[in-house]
Amino acid sequence: MNRSVAQHLLCFLAGLVLTATVLWAVSEKSPPLASPPPTQAPALSSRASSELVALAPAESSEVAQPGLAQRLIETALPVIRACDPQERTARWSLLLSQLRQQGASGLNAIAAFLATGEDLPLGPHLDLPGVSRDGPSTLRMAAFDQLIHSPDPAARPLLRNELLRSLQSSASMSDTLRNIGALEYLDRGTHRAAAVAAAQRIAETTNTPNSAGLTQVITHFRATELLPLAEARAIEQPEKNLSDLFAALWKVPASQRQDITERLLANPSLLSVLNTPSTLQTLDYRLPAARDHALAWFTTAQSATTKATVIEQLASNSGWSPSVIFHGDDWNPDPTVGTPGTPAQAEARLALLDELAPYCPPPFLEQKLIAARAKLEQQLTRK
Repeated sequence: MNRSVAQHLLCFLAGLVLTATVLWAVSEKSPPLASPPPTQAPALSSRASSELVALAPAESSEVAQPGLAQRLIETALPVIRACDPQERTARWSLLLSQLRQQGASGLNAIAAFLATGEDLPLGPHLDLPGVSRDGPSTLRMAAFDQLIHSPDPAARPLLRNELLRSLQSSASMSDTLRNIGALEYLDRGTHRAAAVAAAQRIAETTNTPNSAGLTQVITHFRATELLPLAEARAIEQPEKNLSDLFAALWKVPASQRQDITERLLANPSLLSVLNTPSTLQTLDYRLPAARDHALAWFTTAQSATTKATVIEQLASNSGWSPSVIFHGDDWNPDPTVGTPGTPAQAEARLALLDELAPYCPPPFLEQKLIAARAKLEQQLTRK
């Protein structure tokens, strides 16, 4: 038996001994706990459906025993820390379900664990040959899920307080976005100031080159105060950030969209990225600077295939939103803003196609122009 297998077996046996010890001690003073829920039980929501062990509703107050929640977590945590991520997943799921059965004391125990800041990775909830089902990736994210999907009203203030605390101390944009997303699930729009401040702190104090998280906070909260920082990041790392910034501009006032678009299009250091199909798709072609830029691009020695791609995208009503979005954000064509897919934008792009026609003489591109015009004309009839 190799060392890793031996360690795994030793961890498993240690867990059995410790669990048996706790349950024996509890049986001397109180009725036994209800059995953990079956793995076939329905999930509480689409987010929880990936859990291998579905979390059962809180049991009656007769099951909850004074001090039991604390004893459970104190006994189980050393074993959970020592296990590999795969076994840790099953043990952590079982512990959370047992804590939930303890009602308020169990919720308090979960909140106390979250307050420590401790975290460890979890493995897939099911990992078999050809089958892998993912769930929460860390102890903390699984605990957050437990609280956010709990039917107990007392879970919400506990979760809210912990999320706000975590938001102030998070060390990465990914953690910040997860915390913001959970807070928005609880109280949409209520914690804007804390969310914007956290995103700004992370963007200013870390060296993360990708600003997709920053632009997502801008689009979700209409956080125009973050635009200067996002623009600076786009100039520093245009390959990673420029398209997302242009996409975010659809969620800010038209005057700011115009000002930033004009500045970026006039920056010669950005041309290599400004001239990519993904960036050209996100521009507002009601702006003269955007039309002039596209026309200049078509006059250069671009391949017919690349020109065909841009022509097709000019007629599309998709592909212009940020790469990351919060749950519930709407990125359908918006007539009040004039996004791609609306009559206002269709008119501007039809006019642009007429200007581009002289630079697309091959029959292949002529056919692309005809098809694009037909799609844009259909958009003109939409309200």
